[in-house]
Amino acid sequence: MIYLTDYDIYLNTFFCLIDMIVIMELRERIYGRVAHLRGICIALSAALAVLMMILPESYRNTYFTLPVSMVLLPFYPKNLKKKLLFEVCLFSSVFTYMMALNDITNMAPRFSQWGITYIAIFHAGLWVLLFVVLRLCRNIDTDIPLSLWFIFLLIPVCIFASSAALIPLLGSSHLSRPESDLLHLVVQTTFLFINLALLEFLRKFTGYFQKEKEQSLLRQQLQYQESHYQHLIRSAEQIQKIRHDMKNHLQTLSILYDENKTGELKEYLRQTYELLDHIPLSHMATGNTIPSYGESMCI
Repeated sequence: MIYLTDYDIYLNTFFCLIDMIVIMELRERIYGRVAHLRGICIALSAALAVLMMILPESYRNTYFTLPVSMVLLPFYPKNLKKKLLFEVCLFSSVFTYMMALNDITNMAPRFSQWGITYIAIFHAGLWVLLFVVLRLCRNIDTDIPLSLWFIFLLIPVCIFASSAALIPLLGSSHLSRPESDLLHLVVQTTFLFINLALLEFLRKFTGYFQKEKEQSLLRQQLQYQESHYQHLIRSAEQIQKIRHDMKNHLQTLSILYDENKTGELKEYLRQTYELLDHIPLSHMATGNTIPSYGESMCI
């Protein structure tokens, strides 16, 4: 499709600049704020948006706003797993949205302001989609087992591959053009909702996974506390036993002293001293405190 008026290219360039701003804000909300070279990142985003508009067949280049903006990913904080998973999901969602919109426009009647209308609808729908994705992805945590992360990554990859393969398959079928467009629209819309549902499922799953990790840490802390309290009980019992024995020893020493049995007194003191050397200290209190929640629990 080409521009119908000279103003279409300027309007589309303005909308692409907004696309870049929205995508940049979306990524900052998910990956973290661009801390270094922020000015260069913004300038590069604007340059890429303008560049897409002056290349040949520039209208079709509007579709490449998202993939072209991926050259800015190194500016964001490093999180390879999250970037790869999110970018694949986002790319698959935007691609299915464009395919569904293209089917709708193929079936819709043409009129004089068709070019400007299509540009406005395309970008407005893209902004809505990006806003929905932001709401779904804001709290996603990719700190999950690698096998699960790979499964989550594989789903949007398969959706994108199926969505792209569907175009030549329907083109070579015996269906009429309206029937083919309608079928393609239904399938692409279904793919789009699957992508969004995947993001919602991933958000809830990672939330439950994070809660399970916190509960596991809490259970571990409770186990350490229980072990510590049992240790204190054993220590108290051991101290009580030693106290009782010491009272008996002191009483015996007092009797030997009163009876002036010096030799037996010395012998008893020697035996008592040796006995003290053999008292087990494994259950005595060490003075160590229980680690607080979130701290490393090392004994």
